[in-house]
Amino acid sequence: MKAEGGIERIVWMPKDLKDQVADRVNETAKELYGIDNFCDMIADETVTTDPEELVAWLTEKNHPALGLEPMM
Repeated sequence: MKAEGGIERIVWMPKDLKDQVADRVNETAKELYGIDNFCDMIADETVTTDPEELVAWLTEKNHPALGLEPMM
């Protein structure tokens, strides 16, 4: 993930996985980027599975991936 912009690029993951890694992801996001509760900015199937709804939700959460350069 580091080569692709780090964990800031994580915008969606299955809820079960998100629950399993939440503590580590939140700790890393706080350490690297100063972001508190980063997992609250990551969508899962309880939020949406529709790409257009995902973008709207990420915008509402002010997800940092929206400000990163697009991946080629």
